[in-house]
Amino acid sequence: MSRAVSLPDGGRLVIRPIEPEDRLALVGAFERLSDESRYRRFFGPVAQLTERQLDYLTEVDHRDHEALIAFADPEDERDAVAVARFVRTEGDVAEPAIAVVDEWQGRGLASVLLDALVERAREEGIGYFAAPVLANNTAAIAALGRLGRTTVTPYGREVELLIALPAEEGATPPLRYLLRAVAAGTVRPAVTLLQRMAAGLRPARPMAARNAIVVAAPTSPEAALPIRLAGDLARASGAEVHVVGVQRLLLETSEHLQERLHECADELRGHGVPVTTELRRGDLAAALLDAAVAEQARLIVVDGRSAERLGSAWNHVAHHAPCDVLVARGERKPG
Repeated sequence: MSRAVSLPDGGRLVIRPIEPEDRLALVGAFERLSDESRYRRFFGPVAQLTERQLDYLTEVDHRDHEALIAFADPEDERDAVAVARFVRTEGDVAEPAIAVVDEWQGRGLASVLLDALVERAREEGIGYFAAPVLANNTAAIAALGRLGRTTVTPYGREVELLIALPAEEGATPPLRYLLRAVAAGTVRPAVTLLQRMAAGLRPARPMAARNAIVVAAPTSPEAALPIRLAGDLARASGAEVHVVGVQRLLLETSEHLQERLHECADELRGHGVPVTTELRRGDLAAALLDAAVAEQARLIVVDGRSAERLGSAWNHVAHHAPCDVLVARGERKPG
């Protein structure tokens, strides 16, 4: 059901649950996000939304996955300016996400959407919001922990903030603080464009390596070159291949990635290659780097077809890997 809301500066919008018919409105809002806003929201470079991703973002069940879309013009529901959503990850825990087109940022819209999102989460029995952020700003994370019932759990270069939702209406002080801190850049979701540009992820000493190759599970047939190269190298060197499925919360489902992991593992084993698999959430580059450390891998094979260098996963991995990196470019079509 639609409802009108007012912003602190007097602006008025309409908010309602998203529906499959909002695909074009969502595409329009996505295209109005700056590159940095896309990095903040989607944990990596996303040039456009695929049909599968649009299905996932608009065909929600409004229980375990809720999305609220905001329109600037009540008479024109093609002009979407923001989306807030949560995805239940377990029991009474969900991960929230709010994206506001750049020209509407700084007007209090994110706070209004956060309140509405918390109310919907509470109605669906969710008691906590979990937020993965980079672990390098310990002061800001400690401040969050002092604001209320917030649990901080480290995961490599990230920490997960588990924030209890209030019994009363609206959002908690920790959630509001987190929202403001992310907007100001003092707390960075994993992983931002600025984090990709930063150095310092390579260990001070070379790690002990075993005969293992780390590669990401391809999300489409066009992205299968790295897995094929990893298999070829493993057969030639007697190495084990560790295939990582990387779930970006707002773009893929874990079920789809599990299917791809099983397909990749079966194909490699069919060629006599020993295989291990794992499913990770978050940023592709960070997941491959963390997997390489955990597996003590001697090589990472990464997809290098992206024309962009700054912020691309292959560039980040190549600069910060604790082992050798093979960038799989393949043949490019002219144009």
